[in-house]
Amino acid sequence: MSVLTLAPGAVATPDVLAVLGKEGAERQAAGSLLGRMLEPRDVAAAAAVLLDPALRPASGSTVRLDGGWSVLVGGPAA
Repeated sequence: MSVLTLAPGAVATPDVLAVLGKEGAERQAAGSLLGRMLEPRDVAAAAAVLLDPALRPASGSTVRLDGGWSVLVGGPAA
């Protein structure tokens, strides 16, 4: 059995955008190497990759999916 954790940052969903507001969403995008917030499709693509049996040796790992936010801005455990 392999256990991997996917830890996405702020994802541009209607609810998140409503909480952040335009200014907050722009701040999130500016702090990303992507130049935008994560989209649900980004999270789905990462989850699909993590399901690959070739990643079994990485069991117990957490993959932060934040477009570089934690490195550029200094998020949790940067």
